[in-house]
Amino acid sequence: MFRMTQDEVLRIIQNHLAGVASLRSLARKWGVSAAYLSDVLRKKRYPGKKILKHLGLVGHVRRVHTFEARRAEK
Repeated sequence: MFRMTQDEVLRIIQNHLAGVASLRSLARKWGVSAAYLSDVLRKKRYPGKKILKHLGLVGHVRRVHTFEARRAEK
């Protein structure tokens, strides 16, 4: 299994975008909204199953929990 960062996936999407007339046409081709694809490219959302499918990728969600230590009050 080869792991990719979000930036690497975005570069692949940008390469696909370079081969079409517009972001709208690529979104239409992939069956997603242009607004959604734009959000993905601006890192406001993560690419979902439809986008990843067209890139030949599979996404896995990993949740990270963080905890903050506080001093106990008396």
